[in-house]
Amino acid sequence: MSLELFLFNVGMYSAQVSALVGAASALVWISRLQSPRALVAFRQCILVLCLLLPLLQSWRTPLIDGGVEIAQSAAVPIATTASNGFHLPWTIAIAGILAAGVVVRLLWLLAGICRLAIYRKNARRLEELAEAEIYLSEDVSGPVTFGWLRPAILLPSTFPAMGAEMRDAILRHELAHIARNDWLFTLFEEFIRAILWFHPAIWWLLAQIHLAREQAVDQAVVEQTASRERYIEALLAMAGVATEQNVAPAPLFMKKRQLARRVAMLVKENAMSKNRVRLTLAAMAALLVPGARFGMMLFPLEAPAQEVKRGGENLLHRSPVEYPADAIENKIEGTVVVEARLDEKGIVRDARVISGPDALRAAALKSVLDWHYSIEKGAPPIVEIAIDFKLPKGRIVFKPGAGTIGILQSFDVQGVSAELKEKILARVSLKVGDSVSDESFRSIEQTVKGVDEHLRVMRLQMRENNIRIIVTMSAMNSAAPGGVIGGIIGSVGETAPRPAAPGQIRVGGNVQSANLIQQPRPAYPPLAKQARIQGTVRFQVVIAKDGTVKNMQLDS
Repeated sequence: MSLELFLFNVGMYSAQVSALVGAASALVWISRLQSPRALVAFRQCILVLCLLLPLLQSWRTPLIDGGVEIAQSAAVPIATTASNGFHLPWTIAIAGILAAGVVVRLLWLLAGICRLAIYRKNARRLEELAEAEIYLSEDVSGPVTFGWLRPAILLPSTFPAMGAEMRDAILRHELAHIARNDWLFTLFEEFIRAILWFHPAIWWLLAQIHLAREQAVDQAVVEQTASRERYIEALLAMAGVATEQNVAPAPLFMKKRQLARRVAMLVKENAMSKNRVRLTLAAMAALLVPGARFGMMLFPLEAPAQEVKRGGENLLHRSPVEYPADAIENKIEGTVVVEARLDEKGIVRDARVISGPDALRAAALKSVLDWHYSIEKGAPPIVEIAIDFKLPKGRIVFKPGAGTIGILQSFDVQGVSAELKEKILARVSLKVGDSVSDESFRSIEQTVKGVDEHLRVMRLQMRENNIRIIVTMSAMNSAAPGGVIGGIIGSVGETAPRPAAPGQIRVGGNVQSANLIQQPRPAYPPLAKQARIQGTVRFQVVIAKDGTVKNMQLDS
């Protein structure tokens, strides 16, 4: 996977996570779910689902251009020269920032674990229970619980001076954390925070999990003591003496910004029965599944077309290696070895295929000619590249049947802006290699018209069982091309600034003009312009079945 594709997928994944977290939060608000234990379980499931999103979806593969022809230049050895100035590509800069953030957060997490160990070493043992060892520490201002096999509770040095009821409430709270194994969950959540440090939705979700966990522990202590008012007094009193501190990864007894919501939860009677909580969770899960699926479809992840087995070192960026539709249809796979020659900037200027299946060579060569290597990292002037083609899994095999017209060989969007092209490709669900029926083609037409009513969809029968679909702008009706002899009239004038729409070529009425896809502007010969020569040139053109000009003869 190239660096550009990786960053693209990070962006798409971030959008999927935001959509999932947003939908889950909306469901919690709509359902008025009040059980802290249920909220902890539900939000932890959302966190796990966010991590599994890349595994729960099919990655979109790039569209394949089935009509590729590569012109190969002569191989001329070029010496590598050092770069004159420092240039850092934006992809490397963004990837460096993301990686640096992960490293810093992981080091911060490791430092927190070491800090807890030091606090425990410097603390004075107060009591040893079956559940945990209790210490008095000068380094903490509030209760801190951590550890799994040997749990420890660090209490502030002011703990012995507190009232008996406050001491009992605090100890029960920390022992409840140990009974729930909350430190392991907290450690896992802090690790996720380090990996996805750049995502605000993850930070928000983790904060909500921490709040719900503390509320669940508060509720458990109140159920044990049957004294809601005294426990609330202990919370308020502790808020007056404890200050927030960074002792991650350990759950803190007191976070002042969450105090109001914890007290409100204790004051409010939980009116939801267990059966209602279960039904609410089931309904939320049922609604969340299609919501998550919609987010995956709206922001799809994209897989690289093929795997670069060799020659990917020092590669800055590359275009996707597209799998030819003919090779997919004939089930051809294998490894193509290409020798590429780089210029002084690391750009591939010439390439030749050394070995590999004939049906795959053009696709490999087309991609390699658009690769760019980093000279600063010592890329050699000649690079040998091995690209492994593997047949896509789950590809629909064409079998003639009712309503089926062929296999999609290519899907081209021409003559529109990049933004409009992106919208069209995002909404069309049919992929190259899929079977095309009359119904699916009509669905594509409706989808494209929904994007822009001025768009026209053409269906070309390349050969038996192969379909090419072209989307372009047109205000005229279309007709099937192929085997047509028409007269093209080209008017060349001396004046003429270039108009917004192609205006230099005028198409006669006896030509199926609606099928015109590409119309280059004719160049005015300098000698003719200097001699002030102008006029009309007519040609007789034979159009091949694939829509290209097969033969052309000067008429007048």
